[in-house]
Amino acid sequence: MENKKTKMEKITGQDSKSKKISKKVEDGKDNNKQKEIVARKIDIEKGIFLDPLITEKAVMSIERNNQITFIVDKRNGKKQIKNDVEDVFGVKVEKIRTSIRGQEKHAYVKLKKEFLAIDIATKLGII
Repeated sequence: MENKKTKMEKITGQDSKSKKISKKVEDGKDNNKQKEIVARKIDIEKGIFLDPLITEKAVMSIERNNQITFIVDKRNGKKQIKNDVEDVFGVKVEKIRTSIRGQEKHAYVKLKKEFLAIDIATKLGII
């Protein structure tokens, strides 16, 4: 059996599981998944894909290190990620570390002191 992807799945990178979660959120059946869907920042025209990682460790990093973690496109380099974060959220980035885990690339974005990661997290609905 071949794994065929629809045109929207190819563009957004969402699998059928993501669609099911989105549907549950719209129906109001599953409120726990709502934050994950609302937090996604996908801009197909500009090629931006920033999906905040919402784990206990990531939230502690937001509070302690002024650092926010995103799942990004594997093909994006640090400069591209930095430009995307600065353009989308209107902040200045101090440092970026990246890590590839399985099929995902995680970007650990540390913000400059005058910008607070907790403010971005609040806007995204993480905290």
